[in-house]
Amino acid sequence: MLGGDWRDCDWDRCENDERRMPPREEHRRAVGGICISTLPHKIRRACCIEEKLFHHILCYYHLIDVALVAQGAKASSIVVRRRRRCSRRDRHHDKPWGGRFVWPCRGNAHEPDLLFVGAVVQNCFGIDAVCRTGVEVKGTDEQGNPITEVSDRPPDVNGIEEFCSDPRYSRHCDSGRVRVLYVNETESNGPTTARYLASRLWGGETHYMQSDSHLRFAPDWDRLYKEELRLAKSYPKAILSTYPTAFKDGDPPYKGGGTGPRLCTCEFPGDEGIHSMVRINTGNNCKGEMDAPTQIAYIAAGFFFVRAEFLIEVPFDPYLPWVFMGEEIALSLRAWTHGWDPYAPRKDFIAHQYRPGKLGLPKYWENTARVFGGRVAFDNKLGHVVLERIKHMVGYEGSDLGSLEESGYIFLLKDLEHYGPGDFRTVQEFLNHTMIDMKAEKCGWIDWCNDCTLP
Repeated sequence: MLGGDWRDCDWDRCENDERRMPPREEHRRAVGGICISTLPHKIRRACCIEEKLFHHILCYYHLIDVALVAQGAKASSIVVRRRRRCSRRDRHHDKPWGGRFVWPCRGNAHEPDLLFVGAVVQNCFGIDAVCRTGVEVKGTDEQGNPITEVSDRPPDVNGIEEFCSDPRYSRHCDSGRVRVLYVNETESNGPTTARYLASRLWGGETHYMQSDSHLRFAPDWDRLYKEELRLAKSYPKAILSTYPTAFKDGDPPYKGGGTGPRLCTCEFPGDEGIHSMVRINTGNNCKGEMDAPTQIAYIAAGFFFVRAEFLIEVPFDPYLPWVFMGEEIALSLRAWTHGWDPYAPRKDFIAHQYRPGKLGLPKYWENTARVFGGRVAFDNKLGHVVLERIKHMVGYEGSDLGSLEESGYIFLLKDLEHYGPGDFRTVQEFLNHTMIDMKAEKCGWIDWCNDCTLP
């Protein structure tokens, strides 16, 4: 066991540690002598600075309990209304993508006045740290190896502010149809935390779309996805999901109508640590035209469109900070065991700009290494530990209750009855359905998914 209870943390160090500024006075309070945050994006700064990973994670979990979960009403207390929600989250970047996302999202919507945007903007604001690039490839040496560099950069531009100051769109902001949570990059914890925070911006809209940033939207995309969803046999408990079509700067205006990949395969890389986590991948596309969407095996975290009751039955898990790989298998398993079926849309109506790491755009794992120390990779030690929560859910050997109790990580299963698998179907049924052999750590070929035969 690496440590003890969160009460063993040296809480005074969150005030004295020179590497971290304490939270602003108006954003913190003292409860029982413990430094805690009243705002979701102040969690890390309010937590004690301990060298052991055990303490970092225990502090985070405690602050989640007090500052987020305990303060917020359960999703089931919110009435679903006839509106649509477009939720997205930014990684760190050096362009004002907040506004560049909202402009086409609203501008190309069939019913823009029924569209509510919830954005989690994780940028560098230059408040408590010097803004830095990611690892940028500057060239190659004589042996052909990449020459990389990390350098200072200006704070990010506030794209949401630009959008709201545009006379064409300011009415949407004035009416509350754009909801924003700003998270300084030093306080961001990766995509899983951002998804949870974005879901908390939901206000009872009828439909919910989750996406990454860097998107373009086809005309009438909202109407077209809603019509496609209704054609799914499992509707209303159907989920449209895919890895969106790629676009690049300089492409003509996006019209949509292409065919996106179907999420029908997976793989176990076989490496230790986070790399051993099962990864979702693509399979065959359908042959010929289909009269309706057909089921797929998995959900893409970067895009799905669903009835908003999904947020009530499968609420996003707040206890997965610093996790990257593993997000999609957890989401897919939880959704399916709660009775929701994923479908591939027959046509794409959004496109995504996939940005290679060599461009030097900051990623959350680089920030994690700067804040907590360690090597720059998404296989960070914090995520490695928290990943046991997902491994336990999926059924990895060595992540069972006994093993977690022995290692001292049993606390990672916090509130799993609410944020874990459902009881409509079993985990083993999911593994059989998707041809995953956890004992052998192998993924089989899923005929019904690759042949497009399951309606």
